[in-house]
Amino acid sequence: MVSASELENIRKAASACTYCGACQAVCPVFDKVGAEAACSRGRLLQLCIMAEGGIEPNANLAESITRCALCKACETACSSNIRTTELFMRFRRAVADHTPLPLAKRIAFTALGYRRIFDFCLRMGAPFQKLLF
Repeated sequence: MVSASELENIRKAASACTYCGACQAVCPVFDKVGAEAACSRGRLLQLCIMAEGGIEPNANLAESITRCALCKACETACSSNIRTTELFMRFRRAVADHTPLPLAKRIAFTALGYRRIFDFCLRMGAPFQKLLF
């Protein structure tokens, strides 16, 4: 769980956003998705609301935050010099503490601990790669 002081630091940094939209113009994810929550401006608003206790971390919030490519294009374009990458990483950490991983990811990460089983699964799945991708 994120401490109250950490949430306050996140809220202060996120509230420096002037919502000018410069991040929207350079965001590759916003370009593809087209939703406000897919750019830094929308994510910063979500950060402020979460830090103020308006919303609890949940699966929808986690999906919104993990869509960020962390390419730092918004950070470069930001006229308020907000370090968005650092804030989003803190936000991801806070959401991850409250939201379990999807089943497929839990299985994959567990399998990584068993190297022989993981290698076997990779070899068995290789012929199907062309079908899926």
